[in-house]
Amino acid sequence: MRLIFDCNVLVRALLDDSSFSGQALEKAESSTLLISIPVLAETIEVITRPKFDRYISIGVRKLFLEEYELRSLKIEIIKQIKACRDPNDDKYLELALNGNADYIITNDPDLLILHPFEKIPIITPKEFLEQV
Repeated sequence: MRLIFDCNVLVRALLDDSSFSGQALEKAESSTLLISIPVLAETIEVITRPKFDRYISIGVRKLFLEEYELRSLKIEIIKQIKACRDPNDDKYLELALNGNADYIITNDPDLLILHPFEKIPIITPKEFLEQV
């Protein structure tokens, strides 16, 4: 199974591994995680924000990012997409199409409203746990 986790799901999983996001990431252990340069850049930028310093050390966050990047298959974005009402989220749709994703896992309403996108389910971490 080829999966995309959006940045906010990864942040929640990192902060609370017992959350739906954390459980979904754990359940994806044997799946192929997809990442692109734009998605990775956003994830790094968000996870290293100083506002998270009080919850989890920067060292732990950097280790999480390194492990996630190593686990993930990097996809080159060839086909550009402009379909999301938030243009910043188009990078997840591009990754899904270019990487032949089976699911996009997100809590973002701007992405969830597009479910399914080009026959790719866009679901919450809770739905992923219930369906897969």
